Amino acid sequence: MIAVPPVARVVAVTLARRVLVPVVALALARMLLVAVVAVVAAVAAAVVLLLRRPGVLHGPNIYP
Repeated sequence: MIAVPPVARVVAVTLARRVLVPVVALALARMLLVAVVAVVAAVAAAVVLLLRRPGVLHGPNIYP
């Protein structure tokens, strides 16, 4: 096993925490935002499809 000096280890851990934590947090936030947008779009599409059915918005469709 390669011996790593304590100073190098501290520098590596500090850089990893300063760089990786924000990168991972931004990636998770982006994934969450994409998921929320997808759910909102799916709900909106379902509502639009339900409202376009005859009889839902404008009464029964008597002129086929």
